[in-house]
Amino acid sequence: MKFLRRQPQMNEWGQKLVDIARKLEMGLFRNASSK
Repeated sequence: MKFLRRQPQMNEWGQKLVDIARKLEMGLFRNASSK
């Protein structure tokens, strides 16, 4: 994520990617815990 921090214009995209990554991570965590 260091690469995104260096580019202010990419900050918005970076935030979107982080949000998506968190959602995927939580989704995988739920699936793993449910099994």
